[in-house]
Amino acid sequence: MEEFLKTWYGVLTFVAFDIIALVAVVCITYRWLFKRILDAVVAFLCLLVLSPLYAVILIRACIAKKNGHIPSVLHKEKFVGKKGKTVALSQFAYENADGEIACAYGDWIHRAKIYKLAFLLDILLGKRSFIGCKALKESDCVFLTDEEELRQNAPIGVINPLVVTGTKDTDYEDMLLSDNAYAEKFSFFGDCKIFFTWLLKNIRGEGTEYLGSTQTCAYIDELLKDNRITQEDYDEAKKQDEQ
Repeated sequence: MEEFLKTWYGVLTFVAFDIIALVAVVCITYRWLFKRILDAVVAFLCLLVLSPLYAVILIRACIAKKNGHIPSVLHKEKFVGKKGKTVALSQFAYENADGEIACAYGDWIHRAKIYKLAFLLDILLGKRSFIGCKALKESDCVFLTDEEELRQNAPIGVINPLVVTGTKDTDYEDMLLSDNAYAEKFSFFGDCKIFFTWLLKNIRGEGTEYLGSTQTCAYIDELLKDNRITQEDYDEAKKQDEQ
């Protein structure tokens, strides 16, 4: 064995075996362990690389808050996350109390869309994942069927699985089916496919058109618009978001 490992093919075989063993462990533990570890590690590295930009944002945000332009550094909204738990997702605040873009700082982070960078903090804290289901509010989840609630077996994601199959005509029916399928069998190689598809589409400049109407309209609004719920049902469900 010792002589075998001294040869180039012996070393190559040993390295290949280690890589195969590592990939096997990752795949086996991905659903319940490694996905979370990978999210945390990548989010930490991204925060480390972007730390100078974060420092500028935080300094300017604190100044804007001190001058009364924004109510807080982070704006938080409640969504239903994995296992049906309520999570508060963050973005850097850029609006004043009246809902208007506040001062030069607010205009800067809004135009550059860097207010969304706060999602890295949520990923590091385990509130969401890089890849996962679309974030829905509690008012939206009121109208999910028992089968559709299976999507909650997967985490909320920044990148939605629809990036692989979605088109500009995608609606919530398509999204819920896609999320359910993802929650049922998400895997390491499946997430790799979703990530590289998303990367390729962004390089091509296709943006998020694959999300169709789901990126401009809430699920509950679509239901009301299609007369699948009444205004009374709508108003009652909206109260869930205020609790």
